[in-house]
Amino acid sequence: MKTPLMNILNEILTMDSSDINKIIEAVKLRRDQLHFQNTKSFKSGDRVQFTSSRTGKILTGKVDRVKIKYVVVDCDNGQRWNIPGGMLKLISQTVKEIA
Repeated sequence: MKTPLMNILNEILTMDSSDINKIIEAVKLRRDQLHFQNTKSFKSGDRVQFTSSRTGKILTGKVDRVKIKYVVVDCDNGQRWNIPGGMLKLISQTVKEIA
């Protein structure tokens, strides 16, 4: 493990409940920022894949709608999922034709 990460983990072990709650909030905020950044990289029509949280299977589909932090995916199996941008992997992008 990296030395700075080990230092952070060691510090967490010495914290009280209040400090741990502050760390948890900071992690949640950072996770939200990353989902927002990742979500902006997708466009309607893109082909994506993700791992189902229910079954653990890899599902593929087409981006229907991009929200602020989530992406609505129409899966090939007929299901419709609302997925955080950070959980999606781009398979192929939609290419708009210039007419």
